[in-house]
Amino acid sequence: MPDDQVKAGMVRSAEEYRRSSARFHRGLVANDVLVKDKNLLGLVEDWEGYLRQEDEKANSRLVKAIRSGRPAGSQQFVRLVETLTARHLSLGKRGPRPKGPPEI
Repeated sequence: MPDDQVKAGMVRSAEEYRRSSARFHRGLVANDVLVKDKNLLGLVEDWEGYLRQEDEKANSRLVKAIRSGRPAGSQQFVRLVETLTARHLSLGKRGPRPKGPPEI
């Protein structure tokens, strides 16, 4: 999210953050090493307005992930993190865990 640094109070606008591509998209600099695909330039007419928009759905997912202590990403991302960390991070079935195997 381009405005995470703004929300955190690190900068007043996304364009002020050194590692943000916002300056390039707003036309304030000619080149940006962070921007690999220059085709996006024509997709948004008002980058300043676009950067100021709130993404409530994304914010809600992020808050939910923070509260649960789980990664805030796609299922593919979570599986990758699980593989790299050898930890189970996906949501499981709700309710109490089943007890050990039944006695015979």
